[in-house]
Amino acid sequence: LNRFDPEKEIFTRYKHDKNNPASLSNNNLWYVCIDSRGVIWIGSEKGLDKFDPETKKFVNYQHDKNDPQSLSFNTVTSIHEDQNGMLWVGTFGGGLNVFDPEKETFTRHQHDPRNPYSLINNTVTSIYRDAAGVIWVSSYGGVDRFDPGGNQFEHYKNTDNTDSLSSNIVRSVYQDDNGAVWVGTE
Repeated sequence: LNRFDPEKEIFTRYKHDKNNPASLSNNNLWYVCIDSRGVIWIGSEKGLDKFDPETKKFVNYQHDKNDPQSLSFNTVTSIHEDQNGMLWVGTFGGGLNVFDPEKETFTRHQHDPRNPYSLINNTVTSIYRDAAGVIWVSSYGGVDRFDPGGNQFEHYKNTDNTDSLSSNIVRSVYQDDNGAVWVGTE
């Protein structure tokens, strides 16, 4: 992890130190996000890291097979804070997690072939909240629209219809000022 100081034009490096449990958990990073409280969240191949800029210490959250309220999978690909301060955490193979920073617990959303309203695919590539508060989740199976009030996913994917998504490998989602949702695919 690198922090650039534009005034001094220097980088401060933060690296994993196997002898320091308060260091960055891993040097292979996927995503960085700063929440509304000023806490820096880092997605890596070893879970979700929380960095406190005041103390300069890291706290790591990882998957624990014996704890259903832990992170679902350790490779964290995307992080998004919603209007309630919850962190939406996408993983590369473990689906989507909603992290409550106060309780330090995760709620998992994963693909279930028996549930047509579950997450479309467990490889999440990005998370976006639109102007109405709807969460869009892009993945290797298409894009999902999640209305937190309804607690179900609506799927958009490539089909034989030319009006459908061009590919199911979706990398990003963004809403423009006119309300159109743009979806970047492979």
